[in-house]
Amino acid sequence: MKQVLLFLLLIGTSLSAQQDIHKCYTDEYIHLLDQHQAGLKESIKATFELAKAHAENQAHLKSTNGIFDTIFRIPVVFHVVYNGAAQNTAESLLQSQIAVLNEDFNRLNADTGNTRALFKNRASGVGFEFFLATIDPDGNPTSGITRTPTTSSFGFFNLDDMKKAGTGKTAWDTDEYLNIWVCDLGGLILGFAYPPAAAPNWPAGQSPSSPAFEGVVIHYEVIGRNNPLATGQLAIANKGRTAVHEVGHYWGLRHIWGDSGSPFSNAPDCDLSKDDGFSDTPHMGNNSQATGCSFSKNSCTNGENPDEPDMVENYMDYSTETCQNMFTQQQANVMRSMGVVGRPNIPNLIVDETIMVSINEWVVINNTDTVFLNGNTTYNINIGDQVMFLNENNGYNYTATNSFNLNGNNEAMLTEDGNVSFSSGPNGMKESLASLLKVYPNPANDFVEISSPSLWEVKQVRIFSISGQELISQAVSGNNFKISTQSLRNGVYFLHLENQSDILSVKKLNILR
Repeated sequence: MKQVLLFLLLIGTSLSAQQDIHKCYTDEYIHLLDQHQAGLKESIKATFELAKAHAENQAHLKSTNGIFDTIFRIPVVFHVVYNGAAQNTAESLLQSQIAVLNEDFNRLNADTGNTRALFKNRASGVGFEFFLATIDPDGNPTSGITRTPTTSSFGFFNLDDMKKAGTGKTAWDTDEYLNIWVCDLGGLILGFAYPPAAAPNWPAGQSPSSPAFEGVVIHYEVIGRNNPLATGQLAIANKGRTAVHEVGHYWGLRHIWGDSGSPFSNAPDCDLSKDDGFSDTPHMGNNSQATGCSFSKNSCTNGENPDEPDMVENYMDYSTETCQNMFTQQQANVMRSMGVVGRPNIPNLIVDETIMVSINEWVVINNTDTVFLNGNTTYNINIGDQVMFLNENNGYNYTATNSFNLNGNNEAMLTEDGNVSFSSGPNGMKESLASLLKVYPNPANDFVEISSPSLWEVKQVRIFSISGQELISQAVSGNNFKISTQSLRNGVYFLHLENQSDILSVKKLNILR
């Protein structure tokens, strides 16, 4: 323990002597944790390589205009842990942070024109849509924001204490939500995050410190766009891109310079073994030190493209946020693949599916009426109404295509285009039958067995990737059948059971070998 304290003390001394703020503490903290949890860094690296291989195999699914065909919707919860009114961040700033994330992760930011011509054809949106969670872990409606007073302070010596009861706020299920803690990090550190480590096909126990600590932490003075507290030296981080950078880490990205060189000096380290893992980012020997837009800087003249300048435009650099405006295509592909192999339960997809709208569920109509279905009261749905199913936790408004009296025993047919049509559930018959459906083993290896209710008359089984590509289609008969899954890689898939004209059920299928 003495060695750890000495390391942190030296870091703190270096910061005070050479640089007043350290934009991101992710790499240093992971290095520190690895000393106490052997194999953590290797697990993170292995998960990255798995996602990278998946991304290369899935690259053909991206349309030619650089836009992903399927949007991954990410539920976010902000945990504001504050000591005094100044740290109790306003909701408007948190809303603006969601807006910045959505702009920058979809290349909708206003400053895309600042990307230099050399790098323009490498830039890419990610196809992530972030939204404040609509339902909490207990099934109740939520604003997606929690507020917890504290008397503790957080810094080098207790970087995860804001995630603990008594000193902060415990996470919502880190397999279901992107947790972002907003608190006082002392001003020397602006943020840190955990990259994915415990992918489904890796041994238990190889998650960062604790699965309950997964997520992102941002210093309260730099959260959101034009935070009024981001003044003086913090003015380099007033566009909300500290969170963009840290959320990039959360989805598996390394610093663009591969964490070579010293974070506290300008001396480059051009060792080719120190790299961020992407060929569409230049080899760099150090970070940009937040000293402005150094477009002429070329810290390394070795590697694949020795004449290329440093990519100070990249969100994963330390450049001033006014310089940052892009992710690369390979970075985008890996982040999306992490939604399959690293964090498979986080993304929500808008797909064609039929759900049962049951009693004890919450529905929002036209963004104004939040109703609890108790089975005793009906709610009139008109054509064109906006309907949100909170218990689906997708925070998405579907447009009603038929008029209907909703009472809590209904089917809702959802489409990828964002429409919904309702029908009466036959006294809960479909829901009751669905409970008889058995899909095993799940996770599956080389095959999956399906036992379906006799009334369903299943004729076809289809298996789709999480991005919507049909990978297996097999005609079946009877009520019990076996489907080979040997052609599927490790990951998450959707299994559709169909009769002659309808989807009877959609099940999530995990492949794990």
